[in-house]
Amino acid sequence: MGQILRFARESGESTLTIDFLKGKGRPDALLRDPISELPRWYTKMFWDLVTRSGSERALVQSASLTLKYDLQRTQPVRGAETRQRPYTCDVSILDSRGKSYCAHFEGWWHVQRRPLSEPPPRWWNPLLHRGAHCRSVVVQIRIRRVRHSGCVRGNYTPRRRRHLHC
Repeated sequence: MGQILRFARESGESTLTIDFLKGKGRPDALLRDPISELPRWYTKMFWDLVTRSGSERALVQSASLTLKYDLQRTQPVRGAETRQRPYTCDVSILDSRGKSYCAHFEGWWHVQRRPLSEPPPRWWNPLLHRGAHCRSVVVQIRIRRVRHSGCVRGNYTPRRRRHLHC
């Protein structure tokens, strides 16, 4: 949603509509790379939900998602230098009997600061804690006492930590 908001601010287009029957979205100004395949992906998820619920595709006459940002209003994001904007998301489904099902969501969203081309930070990976050029690796070495002169010297296995720096 942050990328859509970024494209909305750049183009002035504030409303994205995805037709789940056609698998298409409009306007194209909001569906540039890296999110150009978003309508196809959302359509695939929608039909998967229909199938998993025990229903059939033939029972869906129309289905769409409309995401609209208010580009005029903003509010600050706590703890960040960016500002967020309000959005509304409406999903509507019309079945073959003419019965309409609607859902409405609203909230605030902000433009993400990190472009999607950069990999996300991996806090769980000890190789990335020191940055890209110098990484710290914690190595645990088990020292085992081995058989010496035909007798076992115990099963003592202390652990030592070593920090290896590039």
